[in-house]
Amino acid sequence: MLETRCVPQLGRTVTRLGLGALPMGPLQRTLSVEEGARVVRAAVEGGITFIDTATLYGTYEPIARGLKDWRGPVTLATKTHAKADRALAEKHIETALKELGRETIDIMLCHCARQRFIEAEWGPTLEAILAAREKGPAWWA
Repeated sequence: MLETRCVPQLGRTVTRLGLGALPMGPLQRTLSVEEGARVVRAAVEGGITFIDTATLYGTYEPIARGLKDWRGPVTLATKTHAKADRALAEKHIETALKELGRETIDIMLCHCARQRFIEAEWGPTLEAILAAREKGPAWWA
């Protein structure tokens, strides 16, 4: 049994060991889409309940394929790199929902945000994420 941690904002636990999807995308393409889907399926069947991805990674397709018809628990975290661009952040949220085939995004993060510049550099992006959370399609933790 894999060790878990509570994510209070979601009211659920996730495995401490997660699956990072970057190697399945074009930035580090070491796997085909089908191979990536098999990795995702093997991970969740092996008990992993946390998958990390990002719009920039281009990995939504293998994740969606790997989770097709999966009924077990899984928490997805994705990220936007839309620094100071609300419209682009909204597009990233919509793309994630559509391409992952999900009604909600469990965790939406700002990619490479530096805390001391978060408000100045990421204000419009955070506004988009918080607006999406109020509508229901995204949680931000």
